[in-house]
Amino acid sequence: MIVMKRGPKDVAAEVLEQVLASPTTAPTRIMARTSASYVFLKLLTANGLVELKQLTKKRKTLQITDKGREFLQHYRVCEKLFPLS
Repeated sequence: MIVMKRGPKDVAAEVLEQVLASPTTAPTRIMARTSASYVFLKLLTANGLVELKQLTKKRKTLQITDKGREFLQHYRVCEKLFPLS
């Protein structure tokens, strides 16, 4: 039996999917749902895949960028071409 680990591209796609599915959810909840770290979130924002939006003084949310949508679109195509399950 082959056990596959999630790579950074898989984690990024999972985070982006969560941002699309729940656009008003706090970044902390999205990171918890995907088991990703805030270091990884900083990587996503540094690469322009997501933006951190300040809603109120204490409330923030993540917003996917055009570059993030493009990444997700290509990721989905790759998943269709090379399914692992």
